[in-house]
Amino acid sequence: MDLLPVWLLEVPLLAPWVAPVALATAVAVAAGLWAWRPRRLPAGVQAAILLAPAALAALAWWIANRVWVPVADGVSALVFVWLAVALVVLAQVLTGPWRPRPVRWGAAGVVGSLVTVLCLALGINAHYATYESLAVMTGSTITWTDWKEARPAPARTVAPAAGWRAPADLPERGTVSPVAIPASDPAFTPRDAVVYLPPAYHADPRPALPVMVLMAGVPGEPADWFGPGRAAETLDAYAAAHGGIAPIVVSVDPLGGTLVNPLCSDGPHGDVATYVARDVPAWIDRTLQTDPDRAHWTVGGISNGATCALQTVARTPDAYGSVLVFSGELHPDLGGEEKTVAEGFGGDQAAFEANDPLSLFAAAERGEGQGDGGAYRGLGGIASVGEDDSYVGPPVPQALAEAAGRAGLEMQVRTYPGGHTWSVWSRALADQLPWAAERMGLR
Repeated sequence: MDLLPVWLLEVPLLAPWVAPVALATAVAVAAGLWAWRPRRLPAGVQAAILLAPAALAALAWWIANRVWVPVADGVSALVFVWLAVALVVLAQVLTGPWRPRPVRWGAAGVVGSLVTVLCLALGINAHYATYESLAVMTGSTITWTDWKEARPAPARTVAPAAGWRAPADLPERGTVSPVAIPASDPAFTPRDAVVYLPPAYHADPRPALPVMVLMAGVPGEPADWFGPGRAAETLDAYAAAHGGIAPIVVSVDPLGGTLVNPLCSDGPHGDVATYVARDVPAWIDRTLQTDPDRAHWTVGGISNGATCALQTVARTPDAYGSVLVFSGELHPDLGGEEKTVAEGFGGDQAAFEANDPLSLFAAAERGEGQGDGGAYRGLGGIASVGEDDSYVGPPVPQALAEAAGRAGLEMQVRTYPGGHTWSVWSRALADQLPWAAERMGLR
């Protein structure tokens, strides 16, 4: 995207005026095309130009949210409204009278279609508050470093982070690199992880830094934390204020695909739970020089990834010391408990409960399961949510925190302006990083 001017890359796509202007422009394009040519068509054709797209959009909504259900929280109705508008424009172009000026009408149709598609993309992006700018959308804000270059040779000396002092030639920013982290179970094939190494990691002697493992949601991929999640900028800012020290961050894939949801469990899609709790930490131990104390490690995620993070801590309380639950679900979810048990766990209710944090916390209260003997004591977390989140509302993190607290895991609740969007989660990461860093042994 170097061909695009800087001013265009930096246009704010989430400004309050973007969505209404996009909608007004799309409607104006549709009205303009109709006024120019299709209005001369028979009334029946004109009615079909409006009704057929509306019917197709309604059918697409039904298939996506009632039959296919690619995401548990459903696809917003606004997406299908935009689809209907785009189909109206396309129908006008295809059915408009092409004579006596076919070239002019064809050019108008192409331009109108392209403008409508652009408006559709802007409107949907504004609704989901995902990409702040074209720079974020195109990945221009991420400075990628090849893993072989980013990962320096083992330091001769690894010092405790508390007593480490930055050398004069310390880099100003950390490195962001894609790298494969394989699963021990060949049935599960995760997509490449993304690793952030803070400036201090590139020094010798090197401080023993703790690790934060993050996960995106459905749909999503590990790189999302460094695009719309703005993790590198947040971590670099923290490092700049702390002498180059920040947590190592590893964003991993607990899904195996954009729209796949194995419910963060060991099951038909492979041993995903084992991957997050055991395989990823084992790879980090083999590959990087870190603080080996798991009590100083944190796991977190957004939406489905947040649920996975809490599942991981609930099932394996020795794997991580802290958990960040950004808009996590109340239970592992494929669209209701009955559907989740049937499709995700083969109808086995006990298997569902063995992967459900609330069930595991309740068992710990009874002195049973993984939390028996006070295994959750000493663990801490934050459950957060957007104040306007229509999928995971503010009562959900409160319920999670209360259940965790009764089992011995101390969990705060924090809320932020916004909905179930990256604009909330990127802000939440920046807000919660100091709390997490302190628990991770950094000052």
